[in-house]
Formats: sequence, structure tokens, C-alpha cells
Amino acid sequence: MTINESNSATEFPQAFDGYFVKKALSVILNNIGFILKLTLGTALILTIIQKSVSQPLFISYLGESFDPSAAELGDLVMLIPIVFLRKIIELLPESMLIMVFISALPKMYENVELSLSESLKLNFAKWFQLYIYSIAIAAIVYLGLIMFIVPAIIAMIQFTFVQFVIVMEENVKILPRSFQLIKGYQWKVMSIYMIKITVLILLVIFPVLFLVGQNSEGLSDVNQSELGFISAFLINFLMMITVVIMVTMFFQLYMMVRIANNEIEVVQT
Repeated sequence: MTINESNSATEFPQAFDGYFVKKALSVILNNIGFILKLTLGTALILTIIQKSVSQPLFISYLGESFDPSAAELGDLVMLIPIVFLRKIIELLPESMLIMVFISALPKMYENVELSLSESLKLNFAKWFQLYIYSIAIAAIVYLGLIMFIVPAIIAMIQFTFVQFVIVMEENVKILPRSFQLIKGYQWKVMSIYMIKITVLILLVIFPVLFLVGQNSEGLSDVNQSELGFISAFLINFLMMITVVIMVTMFFQLYMMVRIANNEIEVVQT
């Protein structure tokens, strides 16, 4: 990818500052039609998978009345494999969205008109590689969560550029290359992850408060099955939009690192 730079509002960000965020949001708004089709489609597929496969699996394994807040430690440990299995299933549409979106991002910055049908013609080998790596990274993050959260955050940050190396680079050792690129940028990556953490907190708090308000027996009877299809779809849609915003910012950071390493030509216009 060649980055065109000028003094206009379309130039690629050169620093992690206010313009960095402004540029990412500008690119998203300029391609909002494409992004809405992609995120709505992914959210719909994800919701169907959750309601027809992963959620019934979860309920059949633990029972409909399972309450994490009242469970013993042994029961919570038993929860880990089924939660991870759900994640593996749900990573199918999520990794597809990331693959399509990262592949389209260079064209967005070059103001090329995008077609969703054309963008969906993916390199299957690269998508499968991204899916397998996503599963492995999710496993490491889940293991980190068991080890009191901090290792999970470190792992999540350290593996951030893996998706871009897989999709955008050829003939490289994926993990060493990813670790090389992210070195010295971990705190910047963490600040972007705060967007997702904030959204996750809000998406957990508001549905629970709503369900508790509708349920006079209190929190103990609240479970995911009480969220209807529309509610689950809206939550998934908001999460996919959050993913798009974060991936755009990570892409800018990834490209800035490559520019700083003189790996990408910067053309002045």
C-alpha cells in the first residue's frame, strides 16, 4: 500500500494524537454504507449461531437455572471449556468480518469505491489461518483470565498485530513479525482496547439492569436466554461496530509502525 500524504484533511495520521482518532472516524463515516452492510450481516449471522447453536449448547451443559453469582468455584471452573467452545463457534463470523474489513481498509484510505460482494471473495487459506490463530490467541487470553486478568491483558495486547500480518503480509513468520512490530507500542494499543472494555461494560450493565427491572425476583433469575433475538442482535451489532472502529485504529497504528520502519513508501501530493 502506498500512503498519499498532503496538507489536506485526507492525509494519513503521523502521530498518535487527536487527528489519529479523527482520521479513523472519518474513514468509517466515508464508507458507512459498506460498513453497515458488513456489520449488520455479521451481527445477524452471529445472533443466529448464538440462538441456534452456542446458547442451547451452553444451557444443555449447565442447565437453564445456572447462576454464576451463586456458583461454587468448582462449577465456575467447569464453565471455562463450554465458554471457550462457544467462542470457537462464534469466531467463525467474527474472523470473517475482520478478514474482509482489513482487506478493504487500504482501499478506504485510497478513496476507492467498495463492493461488499467483491470484498467477500476472500483468500480462504488466509481466512482459515486467521481463524486458527484467533482460536489459539483466545485460548491464551482465557488462560490469562484464569491467572487473575493481567496476563490476559498482556496477551491480548501482544497479539494485536497478528491479524494484520496474516492478512496483509506474505512469507513472514507471523508471531515474531507481530511481536517485532508491536514492540514499544503496547501502551498505545492498550488505550485503543479501552474502547472495547468500555463498550463491554455498558453492554453487560444495561441488559442486566433492564432484565432485573422486569423481574421482581431479582438478579438470580436473569440469564442470557431471556434476551430476545432482537436484543441479542442489537448487542452483537454494537460489538461489531466497536470491532470496526478498533480495527481501523489498529490498522493506522500498524501502518504508522511500517512507515517508521521505512517499509512503506509515503508519496507527497
